[in-house]
Amino acid sequence: DDNETTSGMVMLTTLIDVVYVADIGHVIDRDGDGIYDSFYSNATGDETIVEQLNNGNYLLDIDGDGDWDHIYNPNNGTLTLYEVADKTDEFPLILIIVVISIVVIAIIMYLYRKDFFGKYQSMHTTKKPHKPVLKNKERKKIEGEWKENDAYRKYGENE
Repeated sequence: DDNETTSGMVMLTTLIDVVYVADIGHVIDRDGDGIYDSFYSNATGDETIVEQLNNGNYLLDIDGDGDWDHIYNPNNGTLTLYEVADKTDEFPLILIIVVISIVVIAIIMYLYRKDFFGKYQSMHTTKKPHKPVLKNKERKKIEGEWKENDAYRKYGENE
């Protein structure tokens, strides 16, 4: 009879490595290489990619927002909250040094432009001030007979 024809039995087996992570979902190794590829969240029903750390732990995104939420340790099955370091604590020291240097240079330039250092130096110097350079005729009148090449002689020399 044609009605009594039977076909061979076919068995289809699909192996997916799944490990439950507490009661929040499970990690999935889709290609059987021993490294988990994704995480299924019971709360959202979504599947997200996981990232394996150097120590063998995995970063999990539980709520599907793109930020890591938990660290899963497959060796002992523990789940810990993932905390991001506060970015304000990582303010680069070099930036602080550069800003302080620029401020100090600006202050020094401002003081030089205001001739602060010139006035300060002239108030606290012990040297005798220079006599003004006079023309030959004026020197002769003031100091007597001077030689022609002594026109640029300064006060205090040869004393």
